[in-house]
Amino acid sequence: MNLINENLKYFDNYLDPNILKKMYNKLIDSQCPWHRQVSDNVNSLSFWLCPISNLEIFSEETKYLKDKVDKKVLRIYANGQTYTQHGEFHKDDGDETILIGMNENLSIANGGATEFLCERNTSICIYPIYNRAIFFNSQIEHRALPCLDKTFRITLAIKTTT
Repeated sequence: MNLINENLKYFDNYLDPNILKKMYNKLIDSQCPWHRQVSDNVNSLSFWLCPISNLEIFSEETKYLKDKVDKKVLRIYANGQTYTQHGEFHKDDGDETILIGMNENLSIANGGATEFLCERNTSICIYPIYNRAIFFNSQIEHRALPCLDKTFRITLAIKTTT
């Protein structure tokens, strides 16, 4: 575990790579039910969402993830961003969010980091490297930065509560 501060840490090689690969293959299948999501703000930017914990095709993976996490899981979904698509700063519900990088070919050079706002107008960026789990207090404002190549950036989001 790599501790950034008391509200932000990350862990590489968090999940079983076979399960992660199986999930990724289902997510990139043309039959996977991605939909465009917009937050409550009228001027919000959109992003792509797949509600994993609500879908029967992900029931095995949902059970694995709920067993893996030591807190109560509120929901699990995948976030998707296309080339140059920006996220906007927001807070999550729940107590802690876990974001897991799903793209094997994503590197720092591709962009796509998650940016976390800190004190005094500073921020910390953590890249969603494959199988890297970022754990953070859900009340920290954060956003996804755009990918700089044609990669469809996918992160797995697990919302938890104590």
